[in-house]
Amino acid sequence: MKNTIINKFKSLLGKKRNLKSQNKLETLLSERLKKERPIKINEEKIISNVFELPEKLVEDIMIPRTDMISVDANYNINKLIKLIDRTSHSRYPVFEKSRDNIIGMIHIKDVISCWENKRISNIKKLVRKVLFAPHTMNVLDLLLKMRTSHVHMAIIVDEHGGVDGLVTIEDLVEEIVGEIKDEHEVQKESKNFNEELKSDDGSIIISSRMLIKEFEEKYGNIFSDKEDLSDIDTMGGLAFHIFGRVPLKGEVIKHSSGCEFEILEVDSRRIRKILIRNHTFK
Repeated sequence: MKNTIINKFKSLLGKKRNLKSQNKLETLLSERLKKERPIKINEEKIISNVFELPEKLVEDIMIPRTDMISVDANYNINKLIKLIDRTSHSRYPVFEKSRDNIIGMIHIKDVISCWENKRISNIKKLVRKVLFAPHTMNVLDLLLKMRTSHVHMAIIVDEHGGVDGLVTIEDLVEEIVGEIKDEHEVQKESKNFNEELKSDDGSIIISSRMLIKEFEEKYGNIFSDKEDLSDIDTMGGLAFHIFGRVPLKGEVIKHSSGCEFEILEVDSRRIRKILIRNHTFK
């Protein structure tokens, strides 16, 4: 049933996307939902995300190679357990000799079962199949491929066969429903949410989730009254607005006020921590 719905969306939107047809279809769908029951903002966002899928490529959402946590096939089980404890992912790509030679993936469930029963010490026997997809592949096509193959990790490769990054089924689902946090991420963010660190040089490290209003109440205004920031609530959103994209770790940009933003932590789709300097603090 779900595959049928996805295929219908693909046929409606097609390769040659007609903006008028899309707008009409979105309006009709929205009106239909509103007649049956009031539609919520988050539901409208999901509908909008679905309509954007035919234009998205896997390279737009992949975790880049530089951020991939991959496992050497020669790891022993104890070394792998330590890595899992430190990084808390459920799947890890496995390579042999070179990080461009991915031979499969390891799932945490297999590792735990093996470790508890002390069956093997070499992790090669735990390696599962992984998908390979070109960086130009459509997001919907990869989602369907994962559903039919029951393999939930894909290694994204360039035209020469080199590894560009990876995509998991969670990444694909998040493109439709928004960010999904597991218990580990929620606990980590809750712990770090209110953390602020002010240095002797006057710079300050903050969570990207800190509200702009809260920052200005504590440290003074950044913006002039002429700037329209009505759609931006958080400091991470502000940094994204100034950069015009998801920045890379270590990138620095200066606001017109003279205040500098340096990105300390970032993942493939969002900013995590920011260092702010040259601000006239209260």
